[in-house]
Amino acid sequence: MFNLLKADLYRMTRPKRLHGYLWRYLVWLACICALVAVAGVITSRESADIVFGDQRFSSLSQFFGMYLISTGVLQFLVCLGVLQLMLSDLKQGFIQTVIDSKRGRALYAVEKIVMAGIWTAIMELILAIALLALFIPFARYDSLISEPGIFLLWMFETWICVWALAVAFIVIASLTRNSGVSYIASLFIISGFVPSALQALSSLTEVMLSLPALSHTLAELSAWLPSSCLAVLGSGGIALVQPAVSAAGLLPGGFGTQALIVSAGWIAALSAGLLMLFRRRSI
Repeated sequence: MFNLLKADLYRMTRPKRLHGYLWRYLVWLACICALVAVAGVITSRESADIVFGDQRFSSLSQFFGMYLISTGVLQFLVCLGVLQLMLSDLKQGFIQTVIDSKRGRALYAVEKIVMAGIWTAIMELILAIALLALFIPFARYDSLISEPGIFLLWMFETWICVWALAVAFIVIASLTRNSGVSYIASLFIISGFVPSALQALSSLTEVMLSLPALSHTLAELSAWLPSSCLAVLGSGGIALVQPAVSAAGLLPGGFGTQALIVSAGWIAALSAGLLMLFRRRSI
């Protein structure tokens, strides 16, 4: 597995003429940050708040939540990297060289899951550094140091939520083995279409079909999706101390505990499904 990880990391960061796709992403990020800096000129330094465009933020995690999660930038870049790596293996035949045995197939699946977590962490760290560079010159220091523990926990829970989505992207690519279908399906996940559709179906079954039990089940299911947790985390570290959503309301630790359980549960379930899929010889 470690050899596979080294191979993927090399392909990602290949230094010769900067051919690794990580460098292309860094160029794109630099352009995005430049546009954000121009479009969101800060208009006030008079309080602990930071004003970016017409948005006011009282903490670093809230600022990060808006521009890292709510905009979908982190999820989108993770999606691009994970699908590019997975689809290139499937299309170029690389996968066939490492899955000639059940053990090889299992190691390949585990490596891709671990690689998705590493890629998510890399993208989150790079984006955080870029946003911090925009934030520091215009914020008072109490905006930066008022919530160090909550901020670090928020970064961790954001990472594990996006990692769960990254594993879902791998499963989609492995099932479809088609670039267009994989990217479109992944964009539906990034946009939050699935929980929105479940909420709409919940309202429909309650109002038009008079099926309150089914409506409640659909609403509950919507709350237990990683994309739903990310939508709440987009409000920043304050989300972690809010009560858990739906049936998880009795969980100790509030929403922070729910987001952790949901993300870890989906990673485990999707990983198990991927391992079962890779047992097929036709893969």
